[in-house]
Parts: sequence; structure tokens; C-alpha cells
Amino acid sequence: MYTQKSKKQKGLTLVELLVVISMIALLMTILMIALRAAREQTRRTRCGSNLRQLSLGLTMYADAHDNWLPQAADHRSPEDPEKNWHKNPQFMSCIGLEPNPQGRSVITCPSHNDPDKNTADFMENDDVGFWISYGMNVAFGSSRDDAKKRRQRMEFKHPSLTMAFMDAYAFGNAVGEVGWQTCLYLCDAYRHDGYAQVVFLDGHIGRAKRSLVHSCEAEGIDFDFWGCYWLKP
Repeated sequence: MYTQKSKKQKGLTLVELLVVISMIALLMTILMIALRAAREQTRRTRCGSNLRQLSLGLTMYADAHDNWLPQAADHRSPEDPEKNWHKNPQFMSCIGLEPNPQGRSVITCPSHNDPDKNTADFMENDDVGFWISYGMNVAFGSSRDDAKKRRQRMEFKHPSLTMAFMDAYAFGNAVGEVGWQTCLYLCDAYRHDGYAQVVFLDGHIGRAKRSLVHSCEAEGIDFDFWGCYWLKP
């Protein structure tokens, strides 16, 4: 008579179980990294879209004002709406906003988690709290040294090389501005995996590393990027 031998059930050993757990943990780690990268790519894309809209607003504003660009900022008179692009009602209307928007908007980078915290030193009352994540090039006009109050678009001979807006922090009273002056290096914001997104004067999007040089007296400063080539020795 033929009899079938019963097979003995064999379970996982402790070592095999630990290997399986390790493999699952590794796969979960890879998945989380991929999801994080995908989320940042989405935020970066939205940030680029914001910057393009700001660039389009510049073009619309210049077309309506005989080629004059809006003034970037006047940190000596921050309450003057005509001297700060983010308070200039005519420019803000070009990007579809009212001055001092109280919520996240086209001037808010989606990778900027707390865009209003750095305005604390600037604000003197609670009803001013614009959620701003970008800085305009002060070479477009400001009250800072060696800068005219306003400039025309045609003055910038290399628009594809000249930064118009970039990721920035509102440091102290330097709200919504960034530029070649040494004191403004604290305004640069490299919030996209170590890079700052930039829209150039011709409307294309690029990015900048932390190696940007701000002092016009230092070696390596990019006069075209900052648009301050009238200072070039």
C-alpha cells in the first residue's frame, strides 16, 4: 500500500523575519523619499507659476506706465504705497491682488511654511500682515544707496540675465526686496532643496545657489544678475 508522507510546516526563523521587516522598512523609506520629492516638485512648479505671474505683472505695469517699472521698496518710507511694489495698488492689480493681501496668494511661495513670521520687526500694528515670499530686485528702484527711485525697463540691457523676483525673506524692514547690497544677503531664501527660484526680466524661470555674491566691491559679483552694471568698475 502507498502512503503519502505528511510535510511538516516550517515557519519563518527570527533571522528571516528580521530580514523581511528590514526590507519593508527600506521600501517604506524609499517611498517616503519619493513622495517628498514629488510634493516639493509640485510646490516648485506652483512657485514658478507665481513668479511668472509676477513677471507678467511687471510687463503689464511697464506697458501702462511708459516703460517705467514699479519701485521695489523704500525701507525709509515703508508706509508709502507708491514706493513698495507689494503696496502699489496699480502693480498689485496687474497680478490680480489688492495691496496687503491677508492670506496666501500669488506672492506666497508654497514651500514657505510661515511667510509672515519674518515681518515681525517691520510691523507696528496687527492689521498689517502680508503673506509675502518674494523679493523684487532693488535695482528697479529703491531708497538704498546708489539706486535711483525708479528705473525704466529699457535701462536693463540684458533682460534674460537680470533677476526680477526671487525667493526671499522679509528681514527686518527689508520687506519684498532683494538685491546687490551687502545688507540684503539675509533676504535670500533658498527654500527649494538649497536653491532659490528666480524669474528673470524676460520672464523665464531659473534658480540660484547660496553662492550669490551681494557686495559690488567683492570679487565674483554678477552685475548682470543684479542689474547693477552701472556700478561695474
